Amino acid sequence: MQQHVSDELLSVYIDGELTEERMQEIRRHLEDCAACAQKCGSMQKLWDAVGSLPPESPMPFFYTRVAARLHRAERYATLKERILVPLSFALVLFLGVITGSMFGGGRQQDAAFAETSVTLEYLENHLQDFPEASFAQDYVELAVLSVGQQ
Repeated sequence: MQQHVSDELLSVYIDGELTEERMQEIRRHLEDCAACAQKCGSMQKLWDAVGSLPPESPMPFFYTRVAARLHRAERYATLKERILVPLSFALVLFLGVITGSMFGGGRQQDAAFAETSVTLEYLENHLQDFPEASFAQDYVELAVLSVGQQ
């Protein structure tokens, strides 16, 4: 082994989680490299010190409190998914329909009425010279009647 052994590889070596071939390779490197051997010795001492500590027991009712918090979070998520999301969607949809009918529909009706009024004025001004029974006279009367119904 030409280079120094990484800390991660030394940790795995100390844990004994390498193949036998790889373990032998690192042992030979540690025999030849004083810096890696010192680092491995320090890591082994630290690992032994941590392993000698007494196990910590959780605070009383720790698991009960965690379970209660998880249950509250699940209830809130269920409430949110089942009620609030569809209700919000319906409200937005309702407001969109109302807003569209209030602002969008009125403009189209106003524009159509204005266009019809201009057409009627034109017809009344320019088609008065036609005889009583002509198609143009009938059209003007029909247009006037249809605008009067709106």
